[in-house]
Amino acid sequence: MVSVFPCEREQVRQSLGTAADISIELSVKHFVIGGETAAVQAAADLLEEEAFAEIRVIDAALPMHSRLFQPAADAFRAVLEKTEWLPASKAYLPNVDGEFLTDPHPEDFVDRLYRHVFNTVQWAQSVAAITNHYRDALLVEVGPGRILYNAVSREYKHVRCFCADHPESLQNLQEAYRVV
Repeated sequence: MVSVFPCEREQVRQSLGTAADISIELSVKHFVIGGETAAVQAAADLLEEEAFAEIRVIDAALPMHSRLFQPAADAFRAVLEKTEWLPASKAYLPNVDGEFLTDPHPEDFVDRLYRHVFNTVQWAQSVAAITNHYRDALLVEVGPGRILYNAVSREYKHVRCFCADHPESLQNLQEAYRVV
């Protein structure tokens, strides 16, 4: 998986060929490409040369959210279909759609979680949906790195955004909300 920034969606789409996909749309001009290594590298090289995009390898071994993960998704779907789902009490925001489902049913969860494994993650649309619906949203990125944190901080200056793997950010979160 390779991060490319800044470039237009159409430039990314045209660079892909048949063995790479847009794995994540982080913002209007920031994308993650995933797929077969050679195809991802060729797309990244093209975008670096023609769009002057900055390229950063995110994960050299796991082409998540690309069609290469479909076999894993198929195995996951079998488990999802056997799962007993409780009725939802709130709206659900699947990143594979980037918009809220107001009355989700078990088949909605199964479908969205299944597709999430091998389809484009609509991160930019999801954050826009959150910030439009919840004006005082607070976002915390949990996990290694700060890719989502950096993208949100750059794109949405008014959103309070923190990351769990950065001591200063965590301290700011704790101070803002008196969390211990």
